[in-house]
Amino acid sequence: MSRRGRPIIHDERGVTLLELVISLTVAGLLLPVLAAWLIALTTQWSEVTDRIETRQRTAILLHRIGTELRDGIQFSPQLSGLAFRNGEGRLIRYQLTTGGLLLRDEEGVGSTVIGSKLTDCRFTTEQEGKLVTIHLDGTTQTWTGRGSRP
Repeated sequence: MSRRGRPIIHDERGVTLLELVISLTVAGLLLPVLAAWLIALTTQWSEVTDRIETRQRTAILLHRIGTELRDGIQFSPQLSGLAFRNGEGRLIRYQLTTGGLLLRDEEGVGSTVIGSKLTDCRFTTEQEGKLVTIHLDGTTQTWTGRGSRP
């Protein structure tokens, strides 16, 4: 006891070796778990963003192609694409390359890449060429064109 009746408090700053070993052991057990969780989270994030990106890209392509197909005539599905005449009578061809590029070739204008990273692109026609169905990376959409006009 001190002179004034208060107990003397000893200064015990610092960490014992046992406390240090226990802290390092706990950290050593928790850090790999945390690292594995972060790796799984970033992998899942990447997969989800890839799926969203693919859906958005597909929707944009389908809208663009569909706008042109509505005025089209003389549809002719080909092995990896579709050929038809647009409202102005020009020959238009859509074709998927082996590298996953979707090309739009217009007679008198040339070829343009309108899509990339595609794995599946199929065109089918029904009802005397008036109904065109596109299968694009798991999404299917059907349009009615002007058909096989002479």
